[in-house]
Amino acid sequence: PRLKEIYEVILSTFNDDGTPDAAPMGIRFLTRRSVQVRFYQGSRTLRNVLERGCAVANLTCDANLFYRTAFKEKGGLPRSYFSRPPHVDAPLLRSADGYIELMLRRIGRVRHGVLAEFRVGGIHRKDEAPIIYSRGPHALIEATIHATRIREFLNDKRRVEEVKRLTQLINHYKGVIERVCPDSEYEKAIRELRSRIRGWKSVQSTCEDTF
Repeated sequence: PRLKEIYEVILSTFNDDGTPDAAPMGIRFLTRRSVQVRFYQGSRTLRNVLERGCAVANLTCDANLFYRTAFKEKGGLPRSYFSRPPHVDAPLLRSADGYIELMLRRIGRVRHGVLAEFRVGGIHRKDEAPIIYSRGPHALIEATIHATRIREFLNDKRRVEEVKRLTQLINHYKGVIERVCPDSEYEKAIRELRSRIRGWKSVQSTCEDTF
């Protein structure tokens, strides 16, 4: 994992009654042995972490699993989805490609939430190295797709509003990349992409002025 980059994981903890709980969460690696997590004030996951002092960061790219843990039906995922890791008092998602054992080190209050720092107890993986989900590369892919459409639509006056909408989406993805992948090749690429779009628009404007 890259330092300072935010990765999307499913953080699992135990509730007061011993039932497992899981929720999507972003983690940022401060060092190879410490990560930072931002919690919403009053969230169940935060309460569980404060109570037991630990959590498991499950590594997966399973979009359905992110969805099911973000919008839980009553009772959450079945117990059969979970097992126990060896060193922390928190549940582990059986289907995860890998997991990180986290021990709470310190917390601090921030606006609208709590910033927690964890010590990395261990990083475990299955047969192949797990891919930790980052929004950065996916944001760049989406922005690139939108940019190809902008290039095609610039010559069509009927598509002016569509070009504006796509440009706004690219600006949104630029903001995502700058936040989750600062000083990365993704940030460099999205800046180059926006520069290309400005160039296309400039050429198009010049062509229109000649008629």
